[in-house]
Amino acid sequence: MLTRWNDFGIFPSLGFRDLPRLSRDLDRLFYAFERPQTFAPRVTFEERDDAWLLRSELPGFSEKEIELSVTGSTVTLKIERKAEAKEGQEQTTASTYRFERSFELPVKVDPETVAAELKLGVLTVTLPKAAETRPKQIAVKAA
Repeated sequence: MLTRWNDFGIFPSLGFRDLPRLSRDLDRLFYAFERPQTFAPRVTFEERDDAWLLRSELPGFSEKEIELSVTGSTVTLKIERKAEAKEGQEQTTASTYRFERSFELPVKVDPETVAAELKLGVLTVTLPKAAETRPKQIAVKAA
């Protein structure tokens, strides 16, 4: 009967075949510190009769780090924070936080009347529906 020889005794999974996988995992670990860190804040939508309401939890972010744009029925939310080196420290790779996402609404939005407010870490954006897409109440007359 033939038996497989194991130079590593009680650690059968630490053979030389695993070195490429270990090297790949270490590269991935060290690369994670160099690339920008991403996050995904929670975003919710609520439909009202005359507008859509977008809410997003952004604790610790200021209004200068948030960019909001509206085109037709598409709403784009961009958030970016660049970490700066403190005084007395060398400038190394600064970690940045980025988030960008576009949302497609089922109706057009009036971009002139969009209002956004950041209060206690919660971004609230009111997206009024365009006048031509709002439901129109029609009176019914008895004949």
